[in-house]
Amino acid sequence: MKYLSQHKIDKRVATVILCLLTMIFIAVTLVVMLKLRFNLYSDSMPRGIYREIDALPQRSFIAGTFLTDQIANFGLERRYLIHGRGLKRIQPVAKYIAGLPGDRVAIAGTQLFINGTLHPEYPVFTQDSMGRPLPRHPHTDYTIPEDRYLLLSDHRPNSWDGRYWGPVPINFILRPLLIFGDL
Repeated sequence: MKYLSQHKIDKRVATVILCLLTMIFIAVTLVVMLKLRFNLYSDSMPRGIYREIDALPQRSFIAGTFLTDQIANFGLERRYLIHGRGLKRIQPVAKYIAGLPGDRVAIAGTQLFINGTLHPEYPVFTQDSMGRPLPRHPHTDYTIPEDRYLLLSDHRPNSWDGRYWGPVPINFILRPLLIFGDL
């Protein structure tokens, strides 16, 4: 009798584990098929669920990029970025597309201009929030080259973005699905 009841418990546990594994498999499959991306950590974009979309890059779209090793290593060292999974071992960054190929970008002191228009929502700081000096893009007046984009964030004024590392290629375009707000 004792063996029989233990067998029923073991069977129930196995059924629960199988159901949980099936739910996890379905959830992972949906995330991959729907090309979902989650922002739970970064302050430079609203926390939420985003979906990769097939679209041509346009100003104000959200774009994601894997930064160059040099930029990424600096960001990891300063703890601006977090470690990720996959080949790059770095999380991609997502920012708004503020500058397109052919746009003229100028930095004068703490001010950023795109095509001659001042953008006060993107102040250029000389130090980060810990008082450490911020790197400057080597050119203070340049034209964004083909296949490069100026990615900026106005969600947080001191976001570490294209103001400091310049134009970069983009790897994907995102559309917000569900924004959690600031947690």
